[in-house]
Amino acid sequence: MAKMSSRWLTVLSLAAAFITLVSAQDNQCFYAADKRAGSSIVPCSSGPGYASCCQLGDICLSDSACWNAEYNVTYLYGCTDSTYTDYTCPYKCGASFGQYALHLGERVRC
Repeated sequence: MAKMSSRWLTVLSLAAAFITLVSAQDNQCFYAADKRAGSSIVPCSSGPGYASCCQLGDICLSDSACWNAEYNVTYLYGCTDSTYTDYTCPYKCGASFGQYALHLGERVRC
């Protein structure tokens, strides 16, 4: 009986470690498919599932947009889905991904 309990404890410990690893990966932000954002870019939500991402200290808006109060700019950054296919990932109208964020000026159209 002690051997069986030990095995279950080992299995449960490995499962908990895997869940923790998956959760840590879900907290990574991406600005395009497989393009990891820097550490100052954080998820807007810590709940289950994918989330949009903004710069630390900025305001997360609806539709995956972000707002920086200091410069009074609204921008799109990214999401926690590494494939960048989830609805929380902002569509950037074919923007060049050499630049991480897309500023939403008066004349941005898709």
